[in-house]
Amino acid sequence: MKSQSSSRERMVRAAARLMQTRGYQATGLSDVIEESQAPRGSFYYYFPGGKEQLVLEAIEHAGGELEQVIRSGFARARDSSEAAECLAEMARYKLERSNFRRGCPVALLSLETAAQPGPISASCVPVFLMVQGLFEEVLRKDGFPEEEARELALYGLVGLEGAFLLGIAFRSSEPMRVYGRQLSAHYAAHRQALDAASTEASRAEPSSDPRSR
Repeated sequence: MKSQSSSRERMVRAAARLMQTRGYQATGLSDVIEESQAPRGSFYYYFPGGKEQLVLEAIEHAGGELEQVIRSGFARARDSSEAAECLAEMARYKLERSNFRRGCPVALLSLETAAQPGPISASCVPVFLMVQGLFEEVLRKDGFPEEEARELALYGLVGLEGAFLLGIAFRSSEPMRVYGRQLSAHYAAHRQALDAASTEASRAEPSSDPRSR
């Protein structure tokens, strides 16, 4: 049972890795079997739904791993500005470690399947929304109002995807470094503006001290 489970998990992980760099069409089942070193005759036993089932499970696996990494990074940050720097640093490390071949785990799949909407394309969306949601969670904890936190979280996600794309295209860490610095500064500036507005509002409130009347 342990061996069977291990083979299945290896195929899911292998598919997740390969499709980050090759996409859906260019990743064959033979590639997954070779990468995972799983028994050749076992594929349809584990995945009776074929390649589509494997890819859907690979997306879920990649999304789960990504969430764990981001949560662990954000847990070390004191505020949203620090969280932005932390995320960019983790993303930069991933790019460099993969020799600038791997970025967002579902970006290539999402782009490749967007023209023909279906289960695979639809399964990529929750991964993007999960990242946005983690950004938003940090921003809300930092005191941002709900709507502003939502927009700033989307802004962070858009920048992250762009920095991954340019990092791979340029084979350089610089886009991710710039992204981290600028997003951190952007969040800090918004936080300062909120504090200033709160201070101004408290000054404008009528005093309850009778001597001020």
